[in-house]
Amino acid sequence: MAQQASTAGRALGCEAAVDMKTHVEGTEPGDLFIVCSEELWRAVPEHRMAGILAAPRDLRLAASLLADCAWESGEPQQVTCVLARAGGSAIAARACGAAS
Repeated sequence: MAQQASTAGRALGCEAAVDMKTHVEGTEPGDLFIVCSEELWRAVPEHRMAGILAAPRDLRLAASLLADCAWESGEPQQVTCVLARAGGSAIAARACGAAS
């Protein structure tokens, strides 16, 4: 978990106050949320992400598939992906170094 915390720290910065905007939406059981690094977002087209996220019920598998797709697209950097499903207790995180 410490690796994900440092990733979030770099993304938000280390200032005493961070100017954040929030928007509250209603959710339905089964809604899926993804927080990912720019490396993943840049490397994997949105339609491919949607296809991966629509298929498996296992969030760990989906996170692994997304990271694999980024590396297959030539993304050499660290890829971070966190998935959460509303209405359940399943959360999967995948933070990885460069593809080998």
